[in-house]
Amino acid sequence: MNIAIIIAGGIGQRFGSNIPKQFIQVNNQPIILYTLRIFQNASSIDKIVIVCVDGWQEFVYKLTSDYKLRKVVAVIKGGKSRFDSVYEGIKFCKKNYNDNDILIIHDSVRPCITEALISDSIKKAQEYGAALATDICYDTMFVSEDGKQVDFVYPRNKLFKGQTPESVRLELASKYYEKAISGNLKIDSPTELFMWAGHKVGFSLGNKLNIKITTKEDICIFKSIVGNYIKE
Repeated sequence: MNIAIIIAGGIGQRFGSNIPKQFIQVNNQPIILYTLRIFQNASSIDKIVIVCVDGWQEFVYKLTSDYKLRKVVAVIKGGKSRFDSVYEGIKFCKKNYNDNDILIIHDSVRPCITEALISDSIKKAQEYGAALATDICYDTMFVSEDGKQVDFVYPRNKLFKGQTPESVRLELASKYYEKAISGNLKIDSPTELFMWAGHKVGFSLGNKLNIKITTKEDICIFKSIVGNYIKE
């Protein structure tokens, strides 16, 4: 079974809005709805668990009902950090599903995910145990020790831009997160945590359009993508 864990626990401090950015309306629809619809329609996804910032659970439940998002099985309270929110999703799945099931952990504010990216993430997680969606880095990358001048150019062929989904077998996710908890260690990125635990992570497909909405400028980019690539 393939279970999507949609992380909607952030409050969007960097975005500068009075509501969490995943609930901001774009063309009269909250950003999270674009994300959820793709997972609802993806044939490779069996169930969806939403980890939601506290106080917005009722809104999300109504959203899932109004738009007939039947794969959504739970809307659970998120934690204080991304680590905590991901862990809440893992704990729910550990109680309800099987160790060999694949978790597809995805940010609610990456609404341009595609079914092809989801399927490849699952495939790579089945192969490696864990997978991270990545995109090639085309920019020239400069390194500076003091932030004022260039010290050297880093070879871009060794750099990849990390995205989500981050997919992993449930057994591994539970094991590594419990190990981190016992060591009083909190790492926001599941991929970084798996690497800390000594588990290699395979690359899965990402692309340029799979943007994360972090700033108000990103909303402008998303509106352009919606108008040109996404059918509402």
